Amino acid sequence: MRDDRIVSEQPIGERLVLANDRIRVWEDVVAPGDQQPVHTHRSPYLSVMLTAADAEVVDDTGQVVYRVQRGVGDATWFGADRIPTTHTLRNTGSDDVRVLVVEVLGS
Repeated sequence: MRDDRIVSEQPIGERLVLANDRIRVWEDVVAPGDQQPVHTHRSPYLSVMLTAADAEVVDDTGQVVYRVQRGVGDATWFGADRIPTTHTLRNTGSDDVRVLVVEVLGS
């Protein structure tokens, strides 16, 4: 289900999987050596790894904020205390990184 009225001004991921008045679900794939476009999270969100990840979270100034080493199915909650946040995910591994991001709207 996709409701274009609910899509954020700036995409959080590569593909919007589901959107309604409560959540937006994004899928993103980051190839080895690549990074996502810089984006800003304005709502709390859940990040679920669809593949293992060896990566870095980089802020909008290019500084590495922290390293990411996660396995398939690992989930991380980013609550209201961690937004808004502007960053990108840079894949430092040798395989694609696939992640599902679930934005919780109206929190």
